[in-house]
Amino acid sequence: MLLTPLEQFQIISLFSFKVFCLDFSFTNLFLINIIVLIFYNIVVYFFSSDTNYLEETTFFFIPNNWQILLETIYERTSQLLFDKINVEGKKYLLFISVLLTFILLSNLIILIPHSFTITSHLIITFTLLLLIFIGVNFICYLYLYLLILLSV
Repeated sequence: MLLTPLEQFQIISLFSFKVFCLDFSFTNLFLINIIVLIFYNIVVYFFSSDTNYLEETTFFFIPNNWQILLETIYERTSQLLFDKINVEGKKYLLFISVLLTFILLSNLIILIPHSFTITSHLIITFTLLLLIFIGVNFICYLYLYLLILLSV
């Protein structure tokens, strides 16, 4: 039982595992990340299946309501991406869509009372930011390098 509201922000080691000087503890932060990823996989698997309510494979695929919701989220993400990056952003759509859905599901877990909030910790936001920042700079330098090579 939580005694204060701020206890939901503490990272607690559930199982401690140490190898030499390295600590590989199983924490509540890791547990919530695993739950979010498993829930995301379940949602994508079950809501985008090609069987109908009679468990028959359908040739003409008619989406159910949940799949329409997933496709709407995907379509909004692609529309936002194409508005900002044009056609060149098409190859980054899957990465941005998965990242957006991970952040969305992580923020929805906050609505459960006394649950652990992973997006409130700076290490999660900093890690996502750093990986995207390095990736964008690498892609831009590679694109610039290719433009210089093609112009010579």
